[in-house]
Amino acid sequence: MAPGISDNSSMFIRTKSDPDRNLFRVQIVHNARVNGKVRQKVLRHVGSCRSRDELEPLYTLAALIMDKLQQGQSSQMHLLTPAEYVSLLEKLRRAGRNRTAKRLGVNLTRCQEIIRVMVGFHEVFSEYYRDFGWEQLLGASKQGSNRGIKELVMACIWQPRSMQVTVGQMQAEAGIALNLDQVYQAMDDLDAPCIERIRDACFDQARTLFKQPVGVLFCDLTTLYFESEHDDELRRMGYSKDGKSNRVQVVLALIINEAGLPVGYEAFPGNTFEGNTLEPVIERMRARYQVPRITLVDDSTLISQANQSLLRELGMDCILSYRLESAPKAIKEKILDRDRYRDDPSSEAGDLCRYQVIEDGDNRIVVTYSAKRARKDQKNRKRSLTRLRRRLGKSGTLKSMLRGEAARYLSVDQGQAVIDEDKVRQQARWDGLWALTASGNAEMSPAELVHQYHQLGQIEHGFWTNKHNLRVKSVSHWTPSRIQAHLAICFMACCLVEHLRYRLKVIGNPMSVQEICEHLSRLQFSILKHLDSDACYALPSPISDQAKCIYRILGLQWFPYPFKLDSS
Repeated sequence: MAPGISDNSSMFIRTKSDPDRNLFRVQIVHNARVNGKVRQKVLRHVGSCRSRDELEPLYTLAALIMDKLQQGQSSQMHLLTPAEYVSLLEKLRRAGRNRTAKRLGVNLTRCQEIIRVMVGFHEVFSEYYRDFGWEQLLGASKQGSNRGIKELVMACIWQPRSMQVTVGQMQAEAGIALNLDQVYQAMDDLDAPCIERIRDACFDQARTLFKQPVGVLFCDLTTLYFESEHDDELRRMGYSKDGKSNRVQVVLALIINEAGLPVGYEAFPGNTFEGNTLEPVIERMRARYQVPRITLVDDSTLISQANQSLLRELGMDCILSYRLESAPKAIKEKILDRDRYRDDPSSEAGDLCRYQVIEDGDNRIVVTYSAKRARKDQKNRKRSLTRLRRRLGKSGTLKSMLRGEAARYLSVDQGQAVIDEDKVRQQARWDGLWALTASGNAEMSPAELVHQYHQLGQIEHGFWTNKHNLRVKSVSHWTPSRIQAHLAICFMACCLVEHLRYRLKVIGNPMSVQEICEHLSRLQFSILKHLDSDACYALPSPISDQAKCIYRILGLQWFPYPFKLDSS
């Protein structure tokens, strides 16, 4: 519903601007007649934001809350509490097991759907959740918080949003009525000892899949910023990968094993890689994981030359992306010498890949060429030049023309910016090239180094993205304990997904996170209630071949026929 448009119940969403504080407030209001005059009564303050671009999620949440308020005014209530939802899921699972198809003899025209329950998604990931030993994570005396944390982990896999929007989405799409205050209470219960148990469970689960002891772990770094300039012991100003240098941030280290399974994570203050703060961080990680080697994998934005030297002194192996155009002249000449490249036998069909290795002191520089990447670079450059020619045709200052990435193609001629074709040709020489630099890891081949870099990058991407690949750019929690709880929930979700993806890959049926969620979310039960007898029936949805594969991995079975639900 558009803000400011009244519905039949005179309840609507209103947006109020606060120019003094540069805020937009979203509210749910109700028109009431008082002494013959119409007054607007605020029923719920939904939230506030600083730009109109951020209003859409608040409108979505407001619409969900308004639906709940309207349902509360009517005699029908379709939302379930987490306890009721778990009870219904268990009832459906028990009823679906060991049943045979039989004729029900029910007149469907006298049946009405009362709720639709997403069973497949919860059934599969609940099985993994139990395997990790997290059902009683907060202790037996906090069953409500245990259920709340579990549902938040499920929501983080399914469709990550802020906690407020997550609660609304679960109500609208999964039928689960979570109270926002209870959600925050569950997060407050997720304290440091609980987070340690989460890390231990992930490390143990990854270790039990392999006979050999863990010999090396890989660590990737990223930053998470906050819409604030106020710092504390965790949130600090520092170099931001998101370009938010004026915002406080936290540095995250995601740690995986050689098979690509997450085994842990660490949260550090946002200024960790500035000054002399790096050494105690490395020692802390070594003490926790007790493995012979930890290799740092990063795009090198956080790791300066000074930090690289310090890491080598500490005996820390590194795999870092290499800035080709910033290389010394002698290295550049080798990179651009096509005769030095060798064919990569593991190239995908239709993509010519070649590589070379350049020795640079104690480091190895692995340079790769991909025909597919070259075509992409050419396409991007053509698009940039088209935009640039359009800009040159308009009036503008010389300073404005020489800003941005497209400025690399420009020269100044008689006070005018013009496209320099020689610069365009020089830039084209780098099409399709990409490189990394590695220190240590002498036993790893160039192909293994490249694979490890991309593998950890993909897992980090999955850690911070939702199923539509929209990056979670900032965190909305403001206390260190809530931030730590939020990160723990994200990490739990990451572990469940990556373990399932690993097992699918082993049997030769790899799937992305989005594909897994799509196939499992379609496994639903429609609960029908007979209008005359009040008897309830479960009508299951069909199951896809991909979902069958996921079920077989866990030893589960989907019952495809309708059945009657017992009153118990």
